[in-house]
Amino acid sequence: MDGSTTMTVYADTTAVVERVADGWRADLLEEVWAAAGRVVAAATLYPEVRSCVRVRQVDGVLDEAGAAAAIERLDELVADVELVAVDATLAGRAAELAERHGLDSDAALHLAAALAVDAPRVVVATFDPGLAQAAVEAGLAVIPQARVAVAA
Repeated sequence: MDGSTTMTVYADTTAVVERVADGWRADLLEEVWAAAGRVVAAATLYPEVRSCVRVRQVDGVLDEAGAAAAIERLDELVADVELVAVDATLAGRAAELAERHGLDSDAALHLAAALAVDAPRVVVATFDPGLAQAAVEAGLAVIPQARVAVAA
């Protein structure tokens, strides 16, 4: 990642869950956050991540202490994230993107929010392959790049 233009990272739920729940890719995400001039996410991020942490706890992936630690890291992380408001305009754009790219509602909402960010260089951090592909098709960069199929 070069420093010629300040990078704005748009973080979706999958990226934040991975970072706060100590997923095996958490180190990569910490590097991305450190390199970013700013980190942005949809206002729905906090409840989505809390829900995912709870599911991981119920499924036995996280124990009670691990879930509590993940929520504590989430609270710290969200304090530094700029939130994109989810309003009727953004919801309408998300609906269009869902239809165009075959995305579920969460991924479409994240793509609409990423596209709404006013910045010269927006990079989407996601582990959702459908969102990653749609973001590339919409002209955005994606981290990690290995999640995106390269068109021949």
